[in-house]
Amino acid sequence: STEVLWIIDIYPLLMAGLLVPMGTLADRVGKRRVLLLGSAVFGLASLLAALSPTPAMLVGARALLALGGAMIMPSVLGIIRATFE
Repeated sequence: STEVLWIIDIYPLLMAGLLVPMGTLADRVGKRRVLLLGSAVFGLASLLAALSPTPAMLVGARALLALGGAMIMPSVLGIIRATFE
């Protein structure tokens, strides 16, 4: 079914596309802020995905998970790089 395909593929598709823009945002706004905001988005999206009654809502929740994950990854890597110079 196409719904299952979208449920599986939406996360890596958006995650790959948002990593560079979110890294740039973290450099401009601050790594800690973007990390905390990304963690909040990821947590709320996880709750939304767990409670989603329809496939369309699950696809949307996984898209939000990708947004949160794309905010977390470059922030963590930037913080690690700055910590261990």
